[in-house]
Amino acid sequence: MSYRIQFSEAAEDDLERLPSRMARRVARILDLLETNPTGPPVEAMRGNLRGLYRMRAGDHRVVYGVDLETRVVTI
Repeated sequence: MSYRIQFSEAAEDDLERLPSRMARRVARILDLLETNPTGPPVEAMRGNLRGLYRMRAGDHRVVYGVDLETRVVTI
């Protein structure tokens, strides 16, 4: 069963400003998050961002939260 991806307004704005090559890399990450948002190569955030996760896309990071009950990943 897959997860639904939802974007904050800030994330949508950031995604629109990415160069096309980087946007494709981020799209591949989003595909991975739809199936397994907490598995490798995901890193859990620490400190005041505890409860969120991140994945690397080159020099960029995709930071997101996961609601396991509703199966929603919020970017």
